[in-house]
Order: sequence, then structure tokens, then C-alpha cells
Amino acid sequence: MEKNTPNPTIPTAAPAATAPTGEELCGSTNILDTVHLKNLVDDLSKLYATFVCTKVARDSKIAAEKRLIEAIRANLDRYEGWPSFYGKEQMDFQLESGETVSAMVYVMTPGHELGSPSGYYYATIEEGYHDCGFDTAILNQAREHSEELAAQEQGSSP
Repeated sequence: MEKNTPNPTIPTAAPAATAPTGEELCGSTNILDTVHLKNLVDDLSKLYATFVCTKVARDSKIAAEKRLIEAIRANLDRYEGWPSFYGKEQMDFQLESGETVSAMVYVMTPGHELGSPSGYYYATIEEGYHDCGFDTAILNQAREHSEELAAQEQGSSP
């Protein structure tokens, strides 16, 4: 079997003190084998570095999204009067498709009279329904139902 030897006409840089020699890396001192292996190692380190940078970027984005979601929740909690006026509960809902989804909802805490929402509050909710493409007929039904319950609570008819 023929032993591979480096080509003396191609200059090579001396390996760093901690770097293994070509023969230690691939069992050969052939410059082409060493260059090929070095390129492979470089490619892998670039790939790994890209993976690490991508993971850090993705993790940073997820962390930023979580902070944003928490800020939105905190603002919504203040807007809805949590925890004094509304409590938060996790409820399951069945979609028209038959799929069941779980969602956090605000539920009025005991001790508050039922009634119709203020015009401003209702307009804000209605605007949200329009923005999201929801059917406002459902919102109107909910308001009517709330008014009926309020009337029953007060002992009169709507």
C-alpha cells in the first residue's frame, strides 16, 4: 500500500499548537485529504454557528413575543377591571368545525348588577368584532340577553 505524502511544492501553514495534524485527523498527510477535512470542519462549524445564531434569534423573538403578550394581557386586565370587576377563567369552546379550543375569558365577579354596557364600551367591542371579521349579530344577541337578565334581576320586564 502506497503512503500519501505532502506535495513539497504547495506551501502549508504550520498547524496551531493545539490543532491536530492532518495525519491525526484523517490518517493521512496528503494535503488534499487535509484540505478536504478542514473544509468539512469549517462547513460544519459555519452550520453549527448558523444554527446557534438562528436558535438565539428565535429564542430572543419568542422571549420578546412573550413579553409583548404579557404587556397586552396586563393592559387588558386593567381595561377589564381585573380582578375587582372581572375574574379570569379558562373555558373550552366548540367551534363550528367541531374542534374544541380552550380560551381564557373574563367573567364578572359576584356583587355587581347586571346591565347593558355603556355606549362607549359596546362601540369598542363592536369595533373589535368588525376588525376581526366577527359576526356582530352574535354581539347584539349577547347584549340583548344581558339586558333581559338585568331586567329579570331587577324584577321588571325588558
